[in-house]
Amino acid sequence: MISRRRPLAVAIALLSLWSCGRRADRVPDLPPGVTGTPGTTRDVCPRWSPDGRRIAFLRVYADRRASLCVASGDGKRLLAVRPPELLSPDRPIRRSRSSGLPLDGPSWSADGKTIAVQRLAWFDDARQGRLPGLALYATDELGRGDRPLAVHPPDYRGELVHFRSPAWSPDGRRFAFVAEGVAGETVVYVRNLISPGPTVPLPRYDRGQDASVPAWSPDGRRLAFRQGILRSPAADPVETVRVIEPGRGHARRILTLTTARYRALVGLPGDERVAPKVTGLAWSPDGSRLAATVTTTPGGATDAGVWLLDAQGARPPVCVAPPRTDATYCEPVWLGRRGIGVVRVRVAGPCEVVWLDADRRTPARVVARLPSDDFDWSPDRRRIVSAASETAGPAAPTTLRVLSIAWPGAGRPTPALAPGSGSAEWAPSAAPLRRSARLRQREGAAAGASRPRARGVRSRRP
Repeated sequence: MISRRRPLAVAIALLSLWSCGRRADRVPDLPPGVTGTPGTTRDVCPRWSPDGRRIAFLRVYADRRASLCVASGDGKRLLAVRPPELLSPDRPIRRSRSSGLPLDGPSWSADGKTIAVQRLAWFDDARQGRLPGLALYATDELGRGDRPLAVHPPDYRGELVHFRSPAWSPDGRRFAFVAEGVAGETVVYVRNLISPGPTVPLPRYDRGQDASVPAWSPDGRRLAFRQGILRSPAADPVETVRVIEPGRGHARRILTLTTARYRALVGLPGDERVAPKVTGLAWSPDGSRLAATVTTTPGGATDAGVWLLDAQGARPPVCVAPPRTDATYCEPVWLGRRGIGVVRVRVAGPCEVVWLDADRRTPARVVARLPSDDFDWSPDRRRIVSAASETAGPAAPTTLRVLSIAWPGAGRPTPALAPGSGSAEWAPSAAPLRRSARLRQREGAAAGASRPRARGVRSRRP
């Protein structure tokens, strides 16, 4: 006599083997020695939409999974766009503006209809085994229309596994990003959005590759980026800024900084060895000049100054804010034709929003203070969204803060600021985090697929 329960037992055994195989392929959410506080979240990498009405950001949970979310500019609406997914299993999400390194996080297209997001990709390496990397995908603010934007070739065996710092051209025709290797080498890529496919033809591995900080001109025709040149392991590096015209073949070098030239421009002693590096670039509204932040400290911790560059390279660079030993400057923006906004990050102290006069006729002025160097300027430069350094519990909706900026000469008095404070426009305390319809459909489908089903077993009526 054959037992009626045998088909059910076989089905359960097969399901157990399948689930074990799935767990074997998974990477632990947290590496050994890394712990998180259950029930807490942190909102990082905020990015304004081109119209200034929405903010895209990543919500990071205690298990290091991150979810793409969108908030309204007034803080009254919070929407989860994508489900939590693992982005970086072996290291934190890179979000510090003052580090001078390629950053993680979302990026809005020029028309505000598409968001570039990063997704985890795995690669096989003969020496190190499986390596986690990042590819770029496109979605809208409701999580619909996911499609690859920049991905690696099939069976890629190279070193450039991380795609970071996505930047859309203002005319919407091209897309720039930084490909970074496991040893820190970086390459700037430009993809034509009307090209047949999202696969990026990555070059051969070169440990000396060093290019980053892509910045589009206001008309979208030119792209500026920094490039470090190392002619030999014993030679001093040479820092350059290049401007190219994608699709037209025009390229020029507008800045060349050697150790000797940087010492002469800044007035440093002749025996001090420095390695200047550009950490930020911003075009003027008319496209004739660029504001640049230049540091000589690895990681951009100190000794950064603000410079003005001629877009044609016909005039020498001008130092607007000299380097300081107790702070660094990052993320410059233009305020009309004369003003420059920049964030000064102190070694011991708050992050300060500073107004600079490009003509150097008026002293610098501190207009606000930020809780961290993870921030973004609004398109009209009147607001800044910043991520707080602390985590939030289940009752707190977000850790983002939006500050209203009163620039000198804008018709409003600059408020008096206490140390570590700012003019907060909103810090939402009651806006719940909702889920988009597309995300609810995905969660429902995932819940249905996770229920074990025993095939071939039919219930019988007594």
